[in-house]
Amino acid sequence: MLPDNDLTALLKRALVPAGCVVAIAYFGYHTLQGQNGLRAYGAYEAQIADLSHDAAKLRQQRQTLEHRLALLSPDRVDPDYADELVRRHLGLADPNEDIILLDPPSEQR
Repeated sequence: MLPDNDLTALLKRALVPAGCVVAIAYFGYHTLQGQNGLRAYGAYEAQIADLSHDAAKLRQQRQTLEHRLALLSPDRVDPDYADELVRRHLGLADPNEDIILLDPPSEQR
């Protein structure tokens, strides 16, 4: 058995290293598990990849819509595109024309 003085001195000497071990364990845990930890980083990377893919699709859709809008500009309407729109939306065709539907028309509400 250690005398009280030796026990107190031993506890005082062990206090700083024990505090350092606790601090290292705390920061190590939060490095892996925390809100900004390595596990969350992987989830963020996957989310960034998904959102980048969605943004690329939206950019492509926007370019398509801008092109179609340019074809219908008030200064100069593209007659082929206007004819295509009229035929698609109104279902008009000349009696002498053969019609081949490649895509079924989408139902309108």
